[in-house]
Order: sequence, then structure tokens, then C-alpha cells
Amino acid sequence: MDMETIFTEKQRPRQLWIWAVVILINLLTLYAIVQQVILKKPFGNNPGPDYMLFIIEVIPLLLLWLFLSLRLHTRIDKEGVHIKFPPLLRHERTYGWNDIEKCYVRKYSPVKEFGGWGIRGVMSRGAGRAFNVSGKFGIQLELKNGDKVLIGTQRQEEAEKIVAGFGK
Repeated sequence: MDMETIFTEKQRPRQLWIWAVVILINLLTLYAIVQQVILKKPFGNNPGPDYMLFIIEVIPLLLLWLFLSLRLHTRIDKEGVHIKFPPLLRHERTYGWNDIEKCYVRKYSPVKEFGGWGIRGVMSRGAGRAFNVSGKFGIQLELKNGDKVLIGTQRQEEAEKIVAGFGK
């Protein structure tokens, strides 16, 4: 962290139920492949061709890769608030202090306000856009153009002190 950076945070998804679902789906499809391809026992009442099982396994593997590689990077410095959300948002997005009307930390409901976790905004019912991976606290940005952006944080107390220092 350089001298200009005041706050940094890197988060990963922490919802155990999501991990459990993704892992169970992977295990089930791998079990089907072992049963049908290796042990030569047809899987199910109406088994499909072997190659179809491999095609079906691609989706759970991609989901597992997504959850393993998903990170929300937040950085606050004298320029503004910066976020990066690889692999969904690979390039850093900056909200400059000149563009921010208000900045504060608040409690929120990811499911009720934004329809879940990730990069959200379609179902937000006027709440704006959200970038979150878990938890119930976020750095709320109200921009001068009327847009709202919420960035999830697991370190709400530290974030509150930092954003209060910018007087927004």
C-alpha cells in the first residue's frame, strides 16, 4: 500500500450455501461420469451419450472456477473510490471525489435491495448499482449525476472513519 492509499480491501464470496451447491453439482456430474464412462453402468433411467456428460460437466466447472477466482478489490485514496471485480470487472473503475456528492457506510440487504450478490443493478428498484460478494455493510456513493453505487465491505468501521475524513 503506497502513501497515497488510505483504505484497501480484498473480498471473496463467503456464503457457505453457495459453495455447497456448486460443489454438490460438480460432485454429482463427476459421479455420473465415473458411473457411466469408467464403470460402464448407465446413469439414470434414460442415460444420454457419454460425451453429453462431459459437456454437462463444463457448466459446474465454470461455476466453480468463477467462485474460486471472484474477488472484490476496493481502494480509497485522494483521487476517489476505486473498484475492481475480476473476472467480472477486470479493469479498475474509479469514482472520483469531484463526481461524488455523498459517501457513507450503511447497512443493506443484498437480496431485498439488489436481488443478490455480484454486480447488481437491474433489479435494484432505485437503489442503484451494487458490487458485493457477501455481508450486509457497504460504502454508499451518491454521485452528482444522480447515480447510486454501493460497494460491499467487511470492514465497515474502518471504512466509516476513512470516508468521514473526506467530508462527503
